[in-house]
This record gives sequence, C-alpha cells and structure tokens, in this order.
Amino acid sequence: MDTDGVSIAGILAKHPECARRTVQRWLNQLVAAGRLQAVGAGRARRYVASGSRPAVTAHAPDAFAHHLPLMPEYRKRDLAEPDPLRLAWREVIKAAVREAVRQPESEPLDVVRKCVSKHELGADREKVEALAIEELRRLHEGVLARYGLRPSDLAQWQTRQAQM
Repeated sequence: MDTDGVSIAGILAKHPECARRTVQRWLNQLVAAGRLQAVGAGRARRYVASGSRPAVTAHAPDAFAHHLPLMPEYRKRDLAEPDPLRLAWREVIKAAVREAVRQPESEPLDVVRKCVSKHELGADREKVEALAIEELRRLHEGVLARYGLRPSDLAQWQTRQAQM
C-alpha cells in the first residue's frame, strides 16, 4: 500500500467484517462532507485526510477507525447455512412451483404432488412437497424469474386462488 493514503482494499484488509459496498458508501460520504480527499481513480484511488489533518498512511494501524462507523450493526451479517434438502432438490421444487402457477385451474397441492412424484426422492418426498408449498405461499413478483414465470402468470394464478 502507498504511504499517500489508504485504499478500499487496505481498509477491508484491516476490517474484514465490513462489506465493500458499505465502506465505499462511507468513504463517499466523507469525501462529500470534505473530511477526506479522493486521489486517483479505480483501483488506484487513495483516500487522504482533508485540510490540516495529517495524511492517513498505510503505517497507521487503524487510521480510519475514528472515521468509519464500525459498529456491529454495520458489519457483515452472519449468514445461515443453506438447507441441504432445499439445495439437493431445488430444481424439483422450482419445477413444481412453476407447474402449479402455470396450471391455475388445478389444485396447487395436486400439481405439486404430481410433479414431485415424477422424481425418485425416496424418504424426502413429503419434505420436498412441503418446501414447494412453502415457496408457493411466499411467491411474489420479485422471485418470478427464479421460476421462469411472468407477472401475468402470477396474476392469473392469484386470481384463480382467490376464487377457490
């Protein structure tokens, strides 16, 4: 790292618990407020203190600690482990949801059972059916691409479900 400031990569190396985008946002806010100056562009961009403050150097162990809000609520969130059953049968679940929505005249549970029965799931059959039904209950426009569906498919299915 150069002694004429610090880069985003340098900050992330010292604070790996922070998300890159969050650090970028903080730095942009500090530059806009005039507390820092951005020198260079792209990966070569460095951030140095503005005005009479001493330059932030690579040798300062936590030079940005007092500038960046490194509180726990801003750190990367711990992600839950993915459900192994959902991962193993995700294509079957997606196909079951897609077929249930594309057949609005049919009972969704029947369509899901029929779609799941085409696959050798063994002891996981009931659990996969339950996961597909759960996905149907949580279905909204933001996840339609995941299932290869259009908003019109969802609207038609929701209208039919409301009539049942």
